Order: sequence, then C-alpha cells, then structure tokens
Amino acid sequence: MKYKVGDKVKIREDLKLDEEYSGVDVNEEMISWGGEEVTISEVLPDDNGYEIEEDDGYFLWTNSMFEDAMTNADKIRNMKDEELADFLKETVISCRENLFLCRECNKYGKCSTALKDCTNFITYLQSTKK
Repeated sequence: MKYKVGDKVKIREDLKLDEEYSGVDVNEEMISWGGEEVTISEVLPDDNGYEIEEDDGYFLWTNSMFEDAMTNADKIRNMKDEELADFLKETVISCRENLFLCRECNKYGKCSTALKDCTNFITYLQSTKK
C-alpha cells in the first residue's frame, strides 16, 4: 500500500461518476470531495484501499483516487504544531548534529554553510520518500 495511517493526501479533482478506480466505483458524494486534503485513518490491504478521517470511514478510497504523493516539504508545511515539534525533536535526537545540516553533509563535509548551499537537504525536501 502506498500510504499509511496519518498520511495527508489530496483527492483528485477529476474523478468521474460511476467510473472504477482500482476496482472501486465513485459516486456523487465522493466526487464532492475532489480537491480536498484528507487524512488516511485506516489501511485496508485486503480491499486494496483506505478509509479517511473526514468521512468517518464511510467510503473506500484507492491510490488512484488520490493525487501524486506530497513531497517531504509539503508534509512539513502541513504539519500541526505538535507534529512539527515531534519531527524536529526526532531529527535532533537521531542526527545528534546541527539540525540544519543533513547527516550526509556533516559526515562528508559537503556544506560550508548551514542549509544555504545544501543540495542534499533540498533533495530530501523535494522527495516523496521518507
């Protein structure tokens, strides 16, 4: 499965009525969710789909009903304050290095200034993988 519980995804705006998306039909109410950012609340591998918090798990959603995955920078922008605080704490604890330099830069000394010229950090932010 592409997403996990807690992931934020955006429902495609171009969903078509009564069309199948990975074996699941779309209805009018699902189409009304188009363009909305929602949160995965349940992963259902046997059904090849997901439930979302915003509809209280009423509909079954599939990967093909969502827009492409958000980048890490998008995920950070969408974090609640508490989530961002936890993310930053985890980063400091796991790296035990300057928070604004990626591990690779510190290890190999590729950056001369924090973040300013760090292509590795930019690559991480633009990636869809953790």
